[in-house]
Amino acid sequence: VEPAADLLPALDRRVAVAQLGGDDELFVEIATLFIDDAPTVLASLRAALAAGDAKVVHRTAHTLKGSAGCVGGEPAAKAAAAVEALGHSGNLADAPAAVEVLATELDRLLTALAADLSPAAG
Repeated sequence: VEPAADLLPALDRRVAVAQLGGDDELFVEIATLFIDDAPTVLASLRAALAAGDAKVVHRTAHTLKGSAGCVGGEPAAKAAAAVEALGHSGNLADAPAAVEVLATELDRLLTALAADLSPAAG
């Protein structure tokens, strides 16, 4: 099955490394931290959503947006930005669906990073 034409790759390592001044070792370090931290941050986001805490939803989604962007995960960063905007608005009615989109994109990104960082990849 071919991915949809408009489906961006979960990871663009070249963009991430370029943002880091070409420092590939720094990319590996940041990507490793992201792999370790993103599931915990997503769990915090879900807890904030369950509690109806728009401020924490906004702040936590903002964190995910930035960190996903740092590792070259534009689709995850865009999904996090959508959740961030909902948290900022204070209206969380559409947030559960947006968080699930974000969770899917984070899963794609984490899978791509794990494959990219595996010894077999390079």
